[in-house]
Amino acid sequence: MGDSPTFQVGSSAPELKVTYSYSGNESGKQPANFALSLQSNDDEQLIVNTIASSGGDTTMVYPDVSSGDTTYHAEVVAAGSWQLTITELS
Repeated sequence: MGDSPTFQVGSSAPELKVTYSYSGNESGKQPANFALSLQSNDDEQLIVNTIASSGGDTTMVYPDVSSGDTTYHAEVVAAGSWQLTITELS
């Protein structure tokens, strides 16, 4: 399990491109849970929650900043290694 450093998103309808990959995600030679979410104090955006040894994808995420909170971090639950890239498009 791990958290990314915090980052700021735009204050008006942010659009994030999230690319993630993971491997070696096993517990006792069985595939384990991999979960990824973006979180602020007032919002949680679940991106993926699956049981697999490896995988990855690119997806779009639209944080809800209506409360004025634009500080987010990524929370990852994984037994193996993982990589994450977040790019704000708007």
